[in-house]
Amino acid sequence: MIVHAIGVDSAGHTHGSQNEHIERKLRDTELMLEEVIARMDNQTTLIVFGDHGMTQDGNHGGGSELELRTVLFAY
Repeated sequence: MIVHAIGVDSAGHTHGSQNEHIERKLRDTELMLEEVIARMDNQTTLIVFGDHGMTQDGNHGGGSELELRTVLFAY
């Protein structure tokens, strides 16, 4: 299964990366992942990664450290 949780990206583009909207979307995504993990069996691997970082004003596509830095989580 592949899921694209777009809420964080959309909130960042609309409001920038440092605001209450993106914090809410991050928490929503965290709750979704907690539910997925709770339903997984011991034979399943979960890999979560971001496709890009974001500048403080909500942009990406350049070569700055903020735009290139992202997350990788495996469970």
